[in-house]
Amino acid sequence: MPIEFFLSSDVESEPQPERTRNRGRDDDGATFEEHLDRLRGRHPRRSDRNSEVVLRGYQPQANRTSSSRALYDRRHPTSRSREEKKESGHEPPVGGYQLVLSPQNAKDCTVHFEMDIEDDLEVQLEEFSWLKRLGRFGAAREMFQRELAERTAYSLPVLIEHADMQYDQGDYRGFSDLVLGYRRRLAKRDFNAIEQLLFELNEALAETLLGEDPEIRHRSYLGEARALFNVESNIDSIEVQILNRLLRIWALRKGEQRKRRNIRRVVKSTYRPVSKALIAQERFWELKDLIAEITNVDIDDA
Repeated sequence: MPIEFFLSSDVESEPQPERTRNRGRDDDGATFEEHLDRLRGRHPRRSDRNSEVVLRGYQPQANRTSSSRALYDRRHPTSRSREEKKESGHEPPVGGYQLVLSPQNAKDCTVHFEMDIEDDLEVQLEEFSWLKRLGRFGAAREMFQRELAERTAYSLPVLIEHADMQYDQGDYRGFSDLVLGYRRRLAKRDFNAIEQLLFELNEALAETLLGEDPEIRHRSYLGEARALFNVESNIDSIEVQILNRLLRIWALRKGEQRKRRNIRRVVKSTYRPVSKALIAQERFWELKDLIAEITNVDIDDA
């Protein structure tokens, strides 16, 4: 990105010498060398009393690991894109940063930068999920209405947790209406591929509950799900949710033996490494959820 320099200064030019008829000067008192400087676009020597340099478009290298950033992006999809801010009439600094250097403070500089303001929903989501898993649906609904309901419109994790509670209660109509109603707003949000996959599997589950044939290529999604669990030590919560949604879809399609064989192959190849990773990280609630879904599918020797 190009960097623009802006220089502002209070300038006092040196006093002009008295016009004399010294050798080497013409009638206006300028020497031959000074005439050359003028022709070349140079200015007489100046004394800067106060100057300031502003660098726009300066953006330092981010200091973060790719794995930690990827994990954060998957768990915090609620930040708004800069295109959305532009549509609302908000213009951030070029490059997001503005660096101001001043010769008056040679060892210091002032950095003006802009950061997205984002609610930290992780604590509320953990409490909501805990109430839901304990079967305290009344308390979970009250908490949702009090702290999370208004965020459903733009937060995919909030939507998924709310829909999951409705599914666990057996409110399949409410689950389907919530997920399918959100589909119209999904295109306006900037979700990554794994979040898109999770939402589409919830969408397919909703269509299956309504007796429709989900318009997804199941075998393709099974392959994507299998690829997610290749690394045992890097199992994220959203990946466990994806496997759970696949298990729910196949549990509702008990008469289709070919598809049940496909899901069995995926589960048998991923269940043990995923379980070991969840146990090692002491994520026992997620392990319990996974075991419950596998039991519902009734896969032999899983």
